[in-house]
Amino acid sequence: MSKNIMQEYLVLGGKHHGAVWRGVYPAMGLNLSRHDERYGQFFDREGQRKIELSYEEQYFISEWLSAEGHTYLLATAQDLTEFDIAEEIGRIAPPLRPLDGAVEDWI
Repeated sequence: MSKNIMQEYLVLGGKHHGAVWRGVYPAMGLNLSRHDERYGQFFDREGQRKIELSYEEQYFISEWLSAEGHTYLLATAQDLTEFDIAEEIGRIAPPLRPLDGAVEDWI
């Protein structure tokens, strides 16, 4: 595969709650060299600024299936049961892209 696919992640919990980050989809990350600057990194929604996380911050990646059948990526710092995920996704403008709506890389 010659192109890497960037996806949007909704951040739930922690000091970045409600932010939308872009990053290489975990399965696609296997196609990146560890020397690639995007390996294991997140960027702002425009893909221009790298998100700097402190060593104390820990986020877990999960996929969430909506009632409409779309899969969304979440970066969570807290237990998912603490959130109404559909409501959190509904607050995002412009709308959060589901996993089945891939964004091409900015290469």
